[in-house]
Amino acid sequence: MTVYCLQPAAAPRRLDDYAFSLRANPMLRRAHAAIDGLDVWIARRRRRKTLAEIAAMGEHAMLDLGFDPDETRAEAVKPFWRR
Repeated sequence: MTVYCLQPAAAPRRLDDYAFSLRANPMLRRAHAAIDGLDVWIARRRRRKTLAEIAAMGEHAMLDLGFDPDETRAEAVKPFWRR
């Protein structure tokens, strides 16, 4: 049975040591990748919420900001997990 430690055996003294521990430990890599994925989803949700607010202002607001009204509305209604 393989047991993975969430932290390196010795506290990392340099950033390079910590980066190596991420590469060496598959559990830490998965956790890091999951957090990165959540960051992408959060950013996407914020961006689409802002687009929805702009779309609610009207077509003139979208055109003033340089957005295509149809594309803006289509992007604003997408769920955060879709690209």
